[in-house]
Amino acid sequence: RAAGSVRSLLDVAAGNGRWLPLLAGKATGPVVAVDLSLAELQLARGALSANLPEGRAAYAASDAGALPFRSQSFDLVVCLGLFPHVRRSGRVRALRELRRVSNRWVLVQYAHAEGLGFLWQRTKKSIGLSARLPRNHLTRREVQAEMRQAGLGVRGFARVGGPFSRTWIVLAEAPSS
Repeated sequence: RAAGSVRSLLDVAAGNGRWLPLLAGKATGPVVAVDLSLAELQLARGALSANLPEGRAAYAASDAGALPFRSQSFDLVVCLGLFPHVRRSGRVRALRELRRVSNRWVLVQYAHAEGLGFLWQRTKKSIGLSARLPRNHLTRREVQAEMRQAGLGVRGFARVGGPFSRTWIVLAEAPSS
């Protein structure tokens, strides 16, 4: 909702298209799904075909760090589910590409280290008990630093789930060129 209405939308690392029907309702124009896996793109096609008229959807096999689109091609670029599995250097490279192809908004999912679940794990570790502190979970400050490094400004964090959440959806804005 914070991004307002958008004409074109790019879903990077779309996977099986789980989010595409919801995202497609946000855009009034073309919706493009990108994933490395051709098999996943076929599933995404199935998820989207029932929700969009013929000709509004497109699909491309590509790496998030090297997108095959012109700069500023999409009003909203979304990347859900990828970043919790990618190391920092890969995230920053992908963020730069997301920023490059966006003419304004970038929406990204991050795994974070600021929920009650992490407080409990840190407490267990501090008293000598076994604790599970996953990798690639970032603080708000670390997320903001990665976004700045990619040339994006953070406009908001939305926690997904309750107090034990480990996921944020981050809305970032690409400054006008």
